[in-house]
Amino acid sequence: MSFGHIRKRGKKWYYSFELSTVDGKRKRVERVAGTTKKDAEKALHKALYEMDLNGIFRTSSEISFADFLDRWIKQYSINLAYNTQKTYIKIIENHLKPSLGAYKLKYLQPEVLQDFINSKKINGYKKSTVSQIFAVLSIALAYAVQPLQYIKEDPTRYIKLPKFDIEIKEDIQRKMKTLTDTELTTIQNNFKNSIFYIPIMIAYLSGVRVGECLALEWTRIDFEANVLKIRETLLDTKSGESRRNGPPKSKASVRDIPFGPTLRSILKEEKMNQVKNKLKYGKFYIKSGQVCVKENGEPLSHNDIRYLSILCKKKLGITFNFHMLRHTHATMLLENGADMLDISKRLGHKNLATTTDIYAHVRKKMQDRTVSILEQIVNQ
Repeated sequence: MSFGHIRKRGKKWYYSFELSTVDGKRKRVERVAGTTKKDAEKALHKALYEMDLNGIFRTSSEISFADFLDRWIKQYSINLAYNTQKTYIKIIENHLKPSLGAYKLKYLQPEVLQDFINSKKINGYKKSTVSQIFAVLSIALAYAVQPLQYIKEDPTRYIKLPKFDIEIKEDIQRKMKTLTDTELTTIQNNFKNSIFYIPIMIAYLSGVRVGECLALEWTRIDFEANVLKIRETLLDTKSGESRRNGPPKSKASVRDIPFGPTLRSILKEEKMNQVKNKLKYGKFYIKSGQVCVKENGEPLSHNDIRYLSILCKKKLGITFNFHMLRHTHATMLLENGADMLDISKRLGHKNLATTTDIYAHVRKKMQDRTVSILEQIVNQ
């Protein structure tokens, strides 16, 4: 059984008690309780009860939700992939802190949190965004229960996500936009002799993601087996941060992608060009081992690819983002009868269902074409 003391200092009452003995030294805790002796007795009784019940004393019972979130993300982010960390921090800074940060952690009640979540739908956020916000809120508050034991119960267990209308199919297809044959040819021809040609052709002919393309090294290309070995992805770091790679999006994204003579020829020619540029720049050439580089050997970055999108719009009048090359690659294969499982493996999807869901509109187009062919046959 723990024992404590109360005392008055100035106008305030304090309570204190001993936590434990470490290396022969007693560790004592003292906290402000209030302005009356009764406040101090009540606070001491509560602290001693928790000590006897749990064996710990929570020093952060008065912590604000904003300060808790800073502490939580610092501890928890070690378990997260880089891009997931960025997403969590963005949600914290743009949503959780502005609306809930001023609350004391212990006073975050289900009613407050339900109103907060409902307001996101009312303000026009999509279901996917609201779900992400709710997920981060839930994970953070669950961590406050265990292992931190700042609160006794997670209030989000009583929260319900508002109902949303089913996302319009046209909107999904807009996200999956591909390049037309004319757009693709125009982009290829205009950037043929630029630093962008190699990443454009790699993505178009292999279906890799932008980070995977930018992280690709020559040692990861097997010219004997004609295979790209995807083992890393270039992280989209903040301005001023050093360039660094991370693991691909998922375990399925660690893969070998077979390629044909067209890409082989392009890569072989680029490798020879880089040898020539090494001689041209001499000691000023940057030796990185990357496939996608500038003339002086400097590796291309995510910002360079963003600039490519700007050039396509301003110079060519084509709305372009790099991911469209990946969708164009998959759609081209599907429409020409490639096996769905093989396409899924090339793209590095977790499972076949992911591929079929994303490209359902392509399959519908193919089914319509099949019916048309059947009608032509039976009506000959």
